Amino acid sequence: RELASFCVAQANTAVYQRSIEDEDCRGMGTTLVSAVAGEQGTIVCNVGDSRAYRFDGEAMHQISEDHSYVEEMRRRGKITEADARTHPQKNLITRAVGVEPCVEGDLFEVRLNEKDMLLLCSDGLTGMAEDSRIAEVLANAPTLELAGDALLQLALDGGGRDNITVALFTLGKKQGA
Repeated sequence: RELASFCVAQANTAVYQRSIEDEDCRGMGTTLVSAVAGEQGTIVCNVGDSRAYRFDGEAMHQISEDHSYVEEMRRRGKITEADARTHPQKNLITRAVGVEPCVEGDLFEVRLNEKDMLLLCSDGLTGMAEDSRIAEVLANAPTLELAGDALLQLALDGGGRDNITVALFTLGKKQGA
């Protein structure tokens, strides 16, 4: 937990300092999702709307919670999940790295078993592809590298209107060919 929090603070300081020192970068910010794996489990951290999922071989299970205006409305029951996917303000985030001198990430403890995959991704993937399609790709890819390539292509085929970031981790055997 301490390492995850320290890393978020370091990333925030670096982005914030750059935004102060470089006039072209004034007001910039970014989202973050990370994971630290250890013997006691995995700690996932997020800021903004980049997400972490656990894929159990069949279904996606979202671990992180978006820091966005639309997600807050969905949690309060003001809009449905279907409405949230197409809401015109779905990219309006309420927390970001580098915008303020300090930011706090949300931490989640996750236990992974050998059949699970951990997916860390930006909204460039989740905004372009339904969870069911992402799960289908993960279930059918023989290696993590091929799964990552296929997820990138899935997002591009879906319109690729945002930065697309994908990182995959498993304790199991999909790590090599």
